[in-house]
Amino acid sequence: MARFISRTKLNIDYIKEVEDYKALIPENNQYEELKKAIKEHGFLFPVIVNKNGELLDGYTRLRIARELGIAEIPAEVYETSGREEELDIIASLNLKRKHLTKDELVLLNDKIHEMKKRLKKDNIDEQNRSTSATISTVDSENISARQESREIKEELKKLVPDVQINNIVTMIFSSSSYLSTLYLSTFP
Repeated sequence: MARFISRTKLNIDYIKEVEDYKALIPENNQYEELKKAIKEHGFLFPVIVNKNGELLDGYTRLRIARELGIAEIPAEVYETSGREEELDIIASLNLKRKHLTKDELVLLNDKIHEMKKRLKKDNIDEQNRSTSATISTVDSENISARQESREIKEELKKLVPDVQINNIVTMIFSSSSYLSTLYLSTFP
């Protein structure tokens, strides 16, 4: 669950726009009225950012601040568990707004649902890539150990009669039960 950190004033240059979030909300059809109200009364509602300064809510207000040359604006800062929770915050805030039509609310809900599906798919893909990388590393280590065993056996063949090679190699790898097992399974 998102945790409120603080209410503060932020320099608008610190605030980062997230294009995926910005694309969720339709252009405000009351833009000029909002701009006039901000000019006359200042900001009545803060923008919402995560602890990294990424804007969750207030894209129109931020745009107006830039146009009016306002350097600092009120902001509420939240700590979130990630993108999925941030999408929930965006949905919750915008479902309460009067300026969105029912069609816009349905569209917003659909977009957020699609983004959440994509996030879940991306998380699964990342977990699969991580698992594959781990398996690949283990396979590479096993192949390297087998190759090393073969090379040692070949070197020993040059120096020692065949009968004694298995005993010598076993002694060399006895300090590591894994390598011993690996050697014995590789060279019967």
